[in-house]
Amino acid sequence: MQPVRLPDRPLKCLHLGDSYTIGEGVTLEEGWPFQLHELLQEQGATIARAHILAQTGWTTTDLLQTLSEAKLEPEWDFITLCIGVNNQYQGLDMTTFKKDIENLVGQSLSLRGASDSVVLMLSIPDWGISPFAIDRDADAIATAIDTYNNDFERAASSENIPFVNWTNLTRKFAGKEEAFAEDGLHPATTQYSAWASLLSKSLIPAHPEGGAG
Repeated sequence: MQPVRLPDRPLKCLHLGDSYTIGEGVTLEEGWPFQLHELLQEQGATIARAHILAQTGWTTTDLLQTLSEAKLEPEWDFITLCIGVNNQYQGLDMTTFKKDIENLVGQSLSLRGASDSVVLMLSIPDWGISPFAIDRDADAIATAIDTYNNDFERAASSENIPFVNWTNLTRKFAGKEEAFAEDGLHPATTQYSAWASLLSKSLIPAHPEGGAG
């Protein structure tokens, strides 16, 4: 995808998802959202506020329900959505995932504070390469996650929302135990750093460091 320019104002950031977004196994500051914020600030962006609505174990249905209850205001300048791994892990119905993800895409758009607010859809990471999954069928997990991601990308594309596929990046950490938290399943800080770095390359601050303004 082509890099997306962020709005020219202090950014209110909203990150929606599950354990990968909340940073299970590391501190909140060590997860990819806050590492990304640091990178963007180094590039000249200003982060005015950050809110993470995510929880370990959430499916798309769980996130939809919580969004309905949270009643967030449409004030956000930068919104990300990374959800679906628990649908796949639990073997839930794909029809439900497709319907939910379409609703979540719509919900994400409705939470924008202005027409130039940026919404990004982030692909489902591949947990099949983790030490936790050593006795699982990694190929089957990869195939299933690719199927989910294809539907996710189609939903994003239908609304002209950029889709960042970082699943292949997560697969590069196969066999690297140091890249995972103590539970052997969730990423360690160093892996989240790589995720944040990749994502930062998809974004352009309104006033890059050293630029005009």
